[in-house]
Amino acid sequence: MKRLFLLEHPKDWDNFKEFYQKGDVVVCFTPASCYFIERQGVDYKMPDQYYDHKEFFSIYKDETSKLFDILIYLDDKLWKEDERFLMADLKPFFLHSYQFKIILENVKILAYQSGRVIDKEKPDEVYVIKQKYDGYKDNIKAIFTPYDDILFRVLNQFKQSLAFKLVALEVRVDRNEKTNDISSLVNKFKEVVSFIECRIESSKSKGNKRILSLSCTELDAIKKSLLTHGYGITFLPSADFGLTILKYTYRKHKDLLKKAEQDRSFLSCFDFEGINIYPIVR
Repeated sequence: MKRLFLLEHPKDWDNFKEFYQKGDVVVCFTPASCYFIERQGVDYKMPDQYYDHKEFFSIYKDETSKLFDILIYLDDKLWKEDERFLMADLKPFFLHSYQFKIILENVKILAYQSGRVIDKEKPDEVYVIKQKYDGYKDNIKAIFTPYDDILFRVLNQFKQSLAFKLVALEVRVDRNEKTNDISSLVNKFKEVVSFIECRIESSKSKGNKRILSLSCTELDAIKKSLLTHGYGITFLPSADFGLTILKYTYRKHKDLLKKAEQDRSFLSCFDFEGINIYPIVR
């Protein structure tokens, strides 16, 4: 039986080592895991040994085109649902294309690499870490962190088409200790629209000159003088951009996403390497 162990983080080895046997294949996805495994004296490989980078970049243009199809679609739906954005001629999703690019590419690169590894190795079993959260809060679900189980979710999609048994070793993680999160598609959706909504509302404030302040200490210090000179200012604390607040900031995001998720043309933009990554990035 051929077994494959996929490591993202050094800590993964603590859970893998009791199952590992000489002759099993270990693939490390990050420099930190490579360094750690090498110091353990274990042979390992890296994902880029399984594919040609020119091959990967040959599909990059088409995948970028899909990204803009998604953003144009969402802006169009938003304009139809909320005329304030149409009247202001604002396309919030297109304006924040880079942030959405990061979300999608993180998953697509991982899917591409893991798919190539499994296709070449043809293992009977694939071992991966699956996170189980302590202190999990529904209002911050589906955000990517260095501890999240994106690789598990990708492999879970691949396991039928690539015909292998997925062995997910469950690890408990305290969700409340997470830092440096990258928002998922839904959270970025709420953040982007909420931000632009604040800009629209700030434009209605008194005064011909308008300012939107996101926890700007300098503006706060001189706000009385600015108001005296005819500036209209909307102060939005950075805390309001926390995921808890954003869940309630833009009330129409659920309706917009529900309609989008019923449209196959929208969902097909997330097709990649024989799987659909929307459930992962959502």
